Amino acid sequence: MKGLGLATLQFKWTVKELAPNHGLGVDAGSLKFHADGTFSIEVKNAYLRSLGAFAQFFNEKGEQIKNPAGWEEKLPEFMRSWFETDSKKFITPVSAVNSEMGMPMPTVS
Repeated sequence: MKGLGLATLQFKWTVKELAPNHGLGVDAGSLKFHADGTFSIEVKNAYLRSLGAFAQFFNEKGEQIKNPAGWEEKLPEFMRSWFETDSKKFITPVSAVNSEMGMPMPTVS
């Protein structure tokens, strides 16, 4: 998306929670597209396990975009085949909730 006028583009996106109501919270209203071609969204993980955030890319016809142009890989090469496909790419880990002696200690925001 870099180099494109973001104000003229229409973005379609969805959040697919594979574990709804199980400690994962996604604030859809926090989605922001930035002038540098990046985006951000607030995600909270209230359980004692780490998750991964991934993006899957489609064109306007709903067809998968394989190996999106300009994509910067986030995983070491030897791990990509374990977690990624040509169109599904790893973004970042979603860390577990803070804990003290195994008891969840959520951060108040």
